[in-house]
Amino acid sequence: MLSKLFLSLIAATAASSELLPNATYDYVIVGGDTVLVLEYNYLNDNPAILLPSDTLNFDPSRFYNITSLPIPGLLNITRNVLVGALVGGGSGVNGMFFDRGSKSDYDAWESLGNKGWNFASLLPYFRKSVTFTPPSDELRDRYDWTYDVKAAYGGKGDIQLSFPPYQFPGQEYVRAAWKELGVKRPKEARSGIGPRSVLEKARIPIKKDLPGVGANFQDHPAGGAVWKWTKNVPSPAQGDLVTNATFYAEAKKEYESSRTGPLTVARGNQVAFLPLKVVAGEKWKGLVDATAAQDPTPYLPSTYESTLIAGFKAQQVLTAKLLARDDSAAYEILIGVGPAGSGALERSLSRGTININTTSPLSEPVVDYRTFSNPLDIELAISLVQFSRKFNSLNAFASLGAVEVAPGMNVTSDADIATFLLYAVAEKAADLIKERTKW
Repeated sequence: MLSKLFLSLIAATAASSELLPNATYDYVIVGGDTVLVLEYNYLNDNPAILLPSDTLNFDPSRFYNITSLPIPGLLNITRNVLVGALVGGGSGVNGMFFDRGSKSDYDAWESLGNKGWNFASLLPYFRKSVTFTPPSDELRDRYDWTYDVKAAYGGKGDIQLSFPPYQFPGQEYVRAAWKELGVKRPKEARSGIGPRSVLEKARIPIKKDLPGVGANFQDHPAGGAVWKWTKNVPSPAQGDLVTNATFYAEAKKEYESSRTGPLTVARGNQVAFLPLKVVAGEKWKGLVDATAAQDPTPYLPSTYESTLIAGFKAQQVLTAKLLARDDSAAYEILIGVGPAGSGALERSLSRGTININTTSPLSEPVVDYRTFSNPLDIELAISLVQFSRKFNSLNAFASLGAVEVAPGMNVTSDADIATFLLYAVAEKAADLIKERTKW
């Protein structure tokens, strides 16, 4: 029988000290992440957090206000780090969007030495955690939704999962474009444990020199080209909920009376996880070869020692293999209503750090994204801009007059697109986070 000891900020104060030296445990979980999430019942009846369409209306009072270090790869901007102010942190922030990684993503964990951490072993727990409610036949037929309850779901967990009963007009054009393109649809910090250099600067007694603590921080840089439709623009649009008081009032009345209509939609209900071959075209093999051959040491944090460098190189080998596959995503494009021009890198090679503040250990952590510190990430992002031009020129959009607003069709060289991307990704970080949170 497995023995488990959960040491959270709460449980640790209650645990008997006699437990620690006199017992053997199969594993010890330290911290208060989602394994020990507390149920904040007082939030349950707060209408401000229960409306699906308010997903993007961030309330600063519900987040810790942590600011990252300046990011050299993004014109030295800083970014707000959205961490939910509750046990569980960011994992407790519900974006009203549900997806799983590809089988190859989870199998890659096992190939790094994590025996048993593969898709087949994890799938039963994925299924057990959710309760899936299929949409009505009428909605399924109207929006051409497909799903496989037997293969993907079948559990009776606490996470309630379904499709929203409303879709803004215009998404059918994007679905048609994916089809035209041939994209297939599938039927804890002050413990004395950490890097010696950081702990010594913070004057924290060293219990275990563990360089990997705070390392290997990865984010998905998001940005790209900006497009708009100039003719026959589908209406209503999701933005009308903000600009049209009458439309919002009607939508609110419908939602309150029947839980249907525009306010059931949290954000774009289409997402494309695309392999490198689809996006990069003829450039895909060169990017894979460059990823496999690159010496990553100059692009990793200066605090990385030999074991961390070796660990990254093991990831690098896997990343190159996954980038070459047709069933492994290199990009994520989240689609609302309107043309798709930007997305996020799923396999960023840049690595950042999250460590304690060595001059003030009781302060918030020091977050260093190091976005675009690896030049291959820029190359991958350039391919996304070039892909958006091909995508938005498809026949599916012919009647909508798709026009590239930024960087503009006159920006064609890789160098000029790269310069644009530094601003585009920086603006996405600054505007979409700072403006929406009002920080």
